[in-house]
Amino acid sequence: RNEPGLKSAREKLFRARGGRARPICDDKVLASWNGLMISALSRTYSLTGNVRWREAAIRATTFLLDNLFRDGRLLRRYRDGEAAFEACLEDYAYLIDGIIELALAAGDVTLIARARELQACQDAALWDEGVGAYFTSSGADLIVKKYEFTDGALPIA
Repeated sequence: RNEPGLKSAREKLFRARGGRARPICDDKVLASWNGLMISALSRTYSLTGNVRWREAAIRATTFLLDNLFRDGRLLRRYRDGEAAFEACLEDYAYLIDGIIELALAAGDVTLIARARELQACQDAALWDEGVGAYFTSSGADLIVKKYEFTDGALPIA
């Protein structure tokens, strides 16, 4: 860190970086990704006992439920004060999992009721009784609805 010449090299790099276009900032909030984060924060709290992680999970959960859960359905994306797009299976599944992890970590049984409420909405929106599986999205405007039975980069919802 304090090697001779390193400070000068850093300053040159910083000046060169200042002349480039700044990268685009992706500021959307997705239910699925935040559900994964809530789960991770809750587990981290359980392992460390550091209330900072629990409080962050609670804030994220409160934000998502207040802004993305409306009229008995979950929306997928929040951006610039607007919630939009019907939630997909992964949105429901990861958020429900995150809320359950938080309920267990924080000892808050009221969160279990919220998870059950979301589960009932997921069932109503995505369950196909004939196949015995969930559609990946409700896709009212899709010609064919699809099912996922294998994991990809993330575990299957």
